[in-house]
Amino acid sequence: MRVNSPEMLPEFWTLQSAAARHIKNTGMVVTTDLVNDLNDIHPRDKASVGHRLALLALDQTYEKEVPSAGPVFRKMKISGDKVVLKFEHAKNGLISKDGQPLTWFTMAGADGKFVPANAKIVGDIVEVSVTGIDKPAAVRFAWDETAQPNFCNAAGLPAEPFRTDAPGE
Repeated sequence: MRVNSPEMLPEFWTLQSAAARHIKNTGMVVTTDLVNDLNDIHPRDKASVGHRLALLALDQTYEKEVPSAGPVFRKMKISGDKVVLKFEHAKNGLISKDGQPLTWFTMAGADGKFVPANAKIVGDIVEVSVTGIDKPAAVRFAWDETAQPNFCNAAGLPAEPFRTDAPGE
């Protein structure tokens, strides 16, 4: 039996994302940045949801080569006391949507305890670090059902929540 936790919804999102990548003629858009009231997770801004779905249709169905997804985690490299993250859908750059430091990144060392992390964009990668973690083991992004992160690509499309410590990886 599973106990409800703030991590349950992000786990579900990653399963949805994996299914969308593997099942023909399906897709998914991220809307975590459009929720204003965490007691009602359905975005009131339906126009932005529709716009993102239209971009997905143009790109995937009509092959118009328009940006249709935000950053999607692809690769992690540990470099000393930092983790370097690479993403798909970052061709034209990565941004903080509000110009503030990146939010909702956490890191764990060998003990497996995740703590808030500092994350910064350096070119087409994100470097993540935590004072006091000399040997990082894993990073999670937006790994909480209440996350409203500011990490996007240059097209303004939000990053998918992810974890580098996913089972089976």
